[in-house]
Amino acid sequence: MPFVYILYSEKDKGWYFGCTTLALKERLKYHNQGKVKSTKSRRPLVLAYFEESATNSLARQREWYLKHPIGYVEKRRIVDALGVIEKISWPLRGPLGIRALH
Repeated sequence: MPFVYILYSEKDKGWYFGCTTLALKERLKYHNQGKVKSTKSRRPLVLAYFEESATNSLARQREWYLKHPIGYVEKRRIVDALGVIEKISWPLRGPLGIRALH
């Protein structure tokens, strides 16, 4: 069964969004062993959230949506619900490329 998942980096306090058809424990193990190029320098990682999808295609679409500006509000809602708001590492640009005020 495909999954969309969110990993939390204990090193840089940031988030990684991905999808997989592997078991979540196995995929997390790959990330923490440094076998995934995009998260290798951000270890250790913790599984913070996941959603099960009916098909791999739907999981990829959901991942794309959460990673792009169009899904910014939904991404923010999910991460805020995780309860670690003070640790969120958001980009300087918010939805639609509007520069956020810091």
